[in-house]
Amino acid sequence: KSCVDGFPTYRITNPKKDVLSISMALYEAAVKLGASGTIIIQEEKTLMTYADKNVIAAIKTKPDVILSISANKLGKDEEAMKKEKYANISIDDLFK
Repeated sequence: KSCVDGFPTYRITNPKKDVLSISMALYEAAVKLGASGTIIIQEEKTLMTYADKNVIAAIKTKPDVILSISANKLGKDEEAMKKEKYANISIDDLFK
């Protein structure tokens, strides 16, 4: 999390060329608007893979803005998925 004179923002992305270039453009635009932020790069994730633990830790800091620009998916929160309250709930139920 970085916030100097602006609001804290994260951009979570993948190292694929197109996705990374979009993330960089969004980062530069946010800086021009006064935001300060961090770009987090993780390998491409799927519906069945877990997000990098550092990505989840960054999200848990509750920055003002989070942009997830992914070639596929952000990935699941492994710790949250293992909690008993999620064991018998469909993913759709989590957003109701």
